[in-house]
Amino acid sequence: MSRIDTFAAWLLFSVLLTAALGFMLFAADLLSTRGLVVFLSLVIAEIAVASLIYSQARGDRFDIFEPSIVANLMFLLYYCVRPIYLMYNLDVANGIFASMNPADPFDYAWAVGYAALGLVCFQAGYFAMKLDYCETSRPQSYLRDWDTGRSNLVVIIGGLWAMASCAMAVSAAGGIAGILANAGRLREVTAGYGYAILGGGFFPIGAVLLLVDQLLGHPRKFWIILFCAMSVVFPALFGNRTGIFAVLISCIVVYAHIRRIRRPWRIAALFMILVLVVVPLVVFLGFARESNVGASEIPRVASTMIDNGSSFFYSQTLGEFSAVDSFAAIIHGGPSVFPFRYGETYLDAVLFIIPRSVWPAKPQAFSTAVGDYVTRNGNDVPPGIIGELYVNFHLFGIVTGMFLLGRLMDFMYRRAMVGSVGALALYALLIPYFGVFLSRNFLGAGVLLLTAILPMLLAVIYIEGVKHNKRGAYVAC
Repeated sequence: MSRIDTFAAWLLFSVLLTAALGFMLFAADLLSTRGLVVFLSLVIAEIAVASLIYSQARGDRFDIFEPSIVANLMFLLYYCVRPIYLMYNLDVANGIFASMNPADPFDYAWAVGYAALGLVCFQAGYFAMKLDYCETSRPQSYLRDWDTGRSNLVVIIGGLWAMASCAMAVSAAGGIAGILANAGRLREVTAGYGYAILGGGFFPIGAVLLLVDQLLGHPRKFWIILFCAMSVVFPALFGNRTGIFAVLISCIVVYAHIRRIRRPWRIAALFMILVLVVVPLVVFLGFARESNVGASEIPRVASTMIDNGSSFFYSQTLGEFSAVDSFAAIIHGGPSVFPFRYGETYLDAVLFIIPRSVWPAKPQAFSTAVGDYVTRNGNDVPPGIIGELYVNFHLFGIVTGMFLLGRLMDFMYRRAMVGSVGALALYALLIPYFGVFLSRNFLGAGVLLLTAILPMLLAVIYIEGVKHNKRGAYVAC
């Protein structure tokens, strides 16, 4: 066993020892239930730090958009910051706990504990048998594999498809006035037009392809700005808050790696600026959608948020990271309310492609059952990837599923770093949706991810053809 492997073993041992210490303190009545939740939340922070230390000890280049770091950030928000906030700011004794959620702190402790186990398994899968590589090992021949002519053709055809979808959305909403009156909730008035407006998902694909062309020496600035703007506006009108920032992150990833920026903290600083700009917008859109308002009432909603003060904004912001609440509700309900599904929830994605007009009795997604239990109104309340693995295969699902996900993301990241430019473009489009996928359910985030990735994959295969064959072996640093 090498010194690096020994170091990793000690890091893992320290994390497990910390978690065991928390349970022993709780069993000895030296730690309250809420204290146990906070303790386990801090264990997740310890796992995130330990994985980063291990990565740096191996000599890996710091990359804020690496899957390991993205997973750490999402778990910190959903299973560390959110539970700690709840434990310190809600009156459990009076029954006011995460709005109408029947879950108690002990349920949250189990949810956070399972999340910690899932994050450990993901990192174990991600770093297992990982090959060393240098980004500079990307063969220059791969730059020649990018066929600009084919890329232009894809953008033109895809752009026309996207604009046709925009026209269909305007028609379904009753014109521009209907669009403005239903801004942020356009999905409600375009129900049944899913396939007709599917082309709007090409805007971010076109933006990424155009940016690659720009960075390879072909001026595309005007079209990049146009496609990026439509990539933000189109999903914003439908209330798809992921789409608002996804294209911006994808463009940052492409730019950083093609230009080979060697100061990762510059990218981290740019990402933080993006977060400071986007998060208030995302929170505001979420509040406006909950208030069921149109474009004309947006100033009133903004005024309401400002008048309620910073505590209200913090509450609304952390309310966006509610996967742990849904998971805790599943644990509280138990198998009598949420029997194990043994993979049935993943079939929701297959049923999703069948229009309800064709199958009116089509079953609702699993996450709506959680909404029925928690809020009694059938809202979509996804329990995150950990909760969905749990309700399908219990502990085995969390351990195996997260380990395999770690292996998959390791493979995709390595291919993006030393493979073709097309592989990098595909990864850049994937990574923002990967973060969302960790926090939602397979139907919501998985379908959103696939509708972006599958067209992009077909585009990359067409643009690069079969020129690079089997090139691209990993080069040791």
